Amino acid sequence: MLVLKFGGTSLENSQRYKKAADTVRRLVSYNPLVVVSAMGGVTARIQKAAEEALRGQSLLNDVLTPQQTVIRELGLRPADFYDLYEGQRASLERIATLAALTPAALDHALQWGELISARVLAKLLNKMGTDACDWDAADAGFITDGNHGAARPLSESARTARQWWETKGDDTAIVTGFIGRNRDGARTTSGKGGSDLTAAWYAAHLDARELQIWTDVSGVMTADPRLVENARTIRSLSFGEASEMAFRGARVLHPDTLRPVREAGIPVRVLNSFSPADTGTSIVDGAPSPGIRCIASQRDLLVWRFWEEFGTEKSALRIRSLEIFAEFGLDPIQFSAYESGFAAVTPFNSDYTKALAQLIRIAPVECYKRRSLISLVGNRIASNASVAARALQLLADSQTVLDLVSSSATGHSFSIVLPDEQLEDALRTLHVDFFETDLSGDSSSDGTC
Repeated sequence: MLVLKFGGTSLENSQRYKKAADTVRRLVSYNPLVVVSAMGGVTARIQKAAEEALRGQSLLNDVLTPQQTVIRELGLRPADFYDLYEGQRASLERIATLAALTPAALDHALQWGELISARVLAKLLNKMGTDACDWDAADAGFITDGNHGAARPLSESARTARQWWETKGDDTAIVTGFIGRNRDGARTTSGKGGSDLTAAWYAAHLDARELQIWTDVSGVMTADPRLVENARTIRSLSFGEASEMAFRGARVLHPDTLRPVREAGIPVRVLNSFSPADTGTSIVDGAPSPGIRCIASQRDLLVWRFWEEFGTEKSALRIRSLEIFAEFGLDPIQFSAYESGFAAVTPFNSDYTKALAQLIRIAPVECYKRRSLISLVGNRIASNASVAARALQLLADSQTVLDLVSSSATGHSFSIVLPDEQLEDALRTLHVDFFETDLSGDSSSDGTC
């Protein structure tokens, strides 16, 4: 069997649902399990509607209208979705009535985008002549811990999923991504990249021959194609390379996606929903390739600089700062120490000022907003002094401001922090030099240098 995953960009409108359905029909002889995200943009709409419901405002129509438009354009029966529409309405009204938006209440509201998306694809496949059934992942064995917004499947749920797969019948299963339930039956969600995680989990525990991630680009790219026009597909990666790229911000994959399939030895392919004939990127067990494989990037970050006062116990200060970061959901993605203190890089969070207020009480600290991280990723790249020197010289020549320079603990990436407004120019400068020409000026064809 195969596991196919279609993200929100692959399910953004009626035409894209048709393309996804065509792909499923083409692969139906492989007995696929299909994991789907909510329609593109719907999860963000639900999040905003939940926040406005807390203030007594209803944005229900903003949530339902794009979904109803797709359903109408596909010629599906509106009555098949009324129960899900009602569920969405009830979730938002409950938030308004209780005047409370708890993590559990938000998870309950977010579930409906996934449930509607799965039913749309299943009903469309039925209309096209392929027997399919939509499944709530929780009814298909995906039972999680109670960590709302970042839930993870319990170890014992693998057995439940296998039992479900063996008894579900012959219809092609269209399963929700991103959502599950805990042991008490409460709805949970698994956070950013949750649909990828769900698909990888099923692939690993149902012994799939392959996990296919269908998205809007032709595989893993040498840089973010939205920012670098000449970014190219990397045809093959080792799991180690792909994991480092994902952690450093490369598009397409979420870092947690690869762990279960890597442990189970299940190969992964990243494919383009809009160009299904393209072979995309294969991720398999194997030795990493030499040189730089990609230039990953993340933007809208925070840089925190701490100064350790004389007599301060350094380890205690660092432990306490990490505890405060965790309290406010600021998970460091880069951490470096220097003689007089240390620095951390975290994603932006609207609660960062509250964290700053607590951190100031324990040490002198400054926080800088609107920062980006560029990471050159490759096998042992951090120990390649010539690559680091070359990158830094290129950025110096282009008058790029460098806030922080550091290597990863794995040694497989070299990272530079810079202002958001300089990210795109810096990315293009580095990409031209490392990927579009080699040292002799010839075009590079394999994504290495």
